[in-house]
Amino acid sequence: MKESAIPRAVGAPNPDNAGPMIAKVRIFEIDGGTMSLLAELDSSATSFRCRRVQKLRSYRYAIFSGGTDGRVSPPSYLTVF
Repeated sequence: MKESAIPRAVGAPNPDNAGPMIAKVRIFEIDGGTMSLLAELDSSATSFRCRRVQKLRSYRYAIFSGGTDGRVSPPSYLTVF
């Protein structure tokens, strides 16, 4: 059996992910052409809740991660309907 196919315990680090670790996550709301910072979370955060939302409106977010090496990821986009 290949080493990568061996099941690991939940929460165990993936040995394939050696190198810089995520230090922080930034969440921006996108409204038209404007991005507004909603939160900067440390790497231990597992969730974020935005409470100032309106019913029947969709929201678009951009999520960036920052590594311990100072680099920032390209954004991941999320739209909530």
